[in-house]
Amino acid sequence: MKFLNKIVKYYVAIILIWAAFPSSLFAGKANDDYAAALSSAEIVLSRELGRKFDDIKKEKYSKKKIFAAVADVADGRLIYTNLPEFYRDRKIAPGSIIKIFDYALILEHIKNAEYNKFYCKDNLFVEGRRYNCSLKRGHGEVCLESALYRSCNLYFKNYMSEIPRKEFVSALKKCAFINETEEKLIFASSLDDYLQSVIGDRIIKITPEKLLGLMRFLALEGFSADSGLAGYREVFSRECVQKLNAALRLVASRGTASAALEGIDCAAKTGSASVLVKIENNRKIIYTTAVFLGYAPYARPRYAVITYCDRGTGGIDAAYIAKEMFLVLSAFNKN
Repeated sequence: MKFLNKIVKYYVAIILIWAAFPSSLFAGKANDDYAAALSSAEIVLSRELGRKFDDIKKEKYSKKKIFAAVADVADGRLIYTNLPEFYRDRKIAPGSIIKIFDYALILEHIKNAEYNKFYCKDNLFVEGRRYNCSLKRGHGEVCLESALYRSCNLYFKNYMSEIPRKEFVSALKKCAFINETEEKLIFASSLDDYLQSVIGDRIIKITPEKLLGLMRFLALEGFSADSGLAGYREVFSRECVQKLNAALRLVASRGTASAALEGIDCAAKTGSASVLVKIENNRKIIYTTAVFLGYAPYARPRYAVITYCDRGTGGIDAAYIAKEMFLVLSAFNKN
């Protein structure tokens, strides 16, 4: 019996050592799709990202559920995530990140889309239903580009209401963003639910892994041999991708994430999806989840990042987590 106990203790010790010091054999396998092991340098980077994430959690988000993942842009290898199962399997509402698809559809189907001006004055009427802007008093005059980087809901609801639903559904299906059930729900939904879905607030939910694939495709400007990204080429033309990337850079420098990302050389899109509405002290309070999706550096993309916070906004809470990840990545690559 003593001999057996010694053997058990021996193997337990080995397991604890493996857990404390991840080897290259296991480091790249947080996601089963990425079987290639990380290099020794990437293992060090992964640990640095993990330490920074733990600090953020302790100092700023101790009462919230937060998530982050960093992948290699070129081949999709997962360099770091705090929750592998969340990354692979958890479907989250994308919020305004879905406007990346809207942008492509409006560019293709609306005449003079790039040059049309839309005046967002805090309300929009579609078939008798009034919609309010998320920004008090509205965004003022916006075009396709500024509507994306400022995330004007009314702009996208206005133009997406003019495009047949089948085009929206087709684009999402080609990129495997929806399944058959969600396709049926979009077609059967009321106009109100549909217009909420085109801003990522209803019906559509996607895994962080899938969202990161979209950002990798954009960062690579469509130049990728990854078969998992092939569907995007059917939706996003090379010209569209180039214009999208320019607008996504403005999200970080002038748009919804500019305050959080000051000084960061990246392209990004933020999303905030409504999950709960309460009436408190005669005021309507909307609680949202926060998502951030981006890549860096802008000119020569190397890393794609996704972050999430279960309560907050994409441009503040999720973008702050992303900034800290980007700072670690930048410092590591300078050394």
